[in-house]
Amino acid sequence: MSKSEAMDSLDAEFADHPIAAQLNASSAAEPPDMLPLAQDYLESCINEVMQELELQALDMSWMAPSHKAAPAKALARIKSICQHLPELFDALHAVVATHTNVPREVLALALKKFRPDLEALEAKEIVALLASITNGGRSGFDAVNRNRKKVTVSGANLQWVSGGG
Repeated sequence: MSKSEAMDSLDAEFADHPIAAQLNASSAAEPPDMLPLAQDYLESCINEVMQELELQALDMSWMAPSHKAAPAKALARIKSICQHLPELFDALHAVVATHTNVPREVLALALKKFRPDLEALEAKEIVALLASITNGGRSGFDAVNRNRKKVTVSGANLQWVSGGG
């Protein structure tokens, strides 16, 4: 795109703006006083940005504890959280904190679907991890995770006793 084409497209884009109309109405012989026009333009831009921020703030209502999300939207948010937070604790903490109305069993199934590091766990183990985060934070999560690993290792060493080995 050439420079003149770019200018023409900008002129077309802003042709309907009130300031453009005022500029076109003024005579070419006398330069217009740009200060009031610039102030009006900045004020309108600031108002648009403020309205957009207010709309975005309203969009954060999905995180409220009393919010009941549609399952498809909740799954999309859980997937996004899992993709953006690589550490397991951070992802689980964010999901359990932002989806308090969703039963932990359902959260466990969704997390298992979107977190490859949870594929080997059963849903009840993921529920235990979510409960440990809710009740004990990082230290509770670490303790339950350590205990789960110890049980898995010691149980694997004793499989021959039950005839599974």
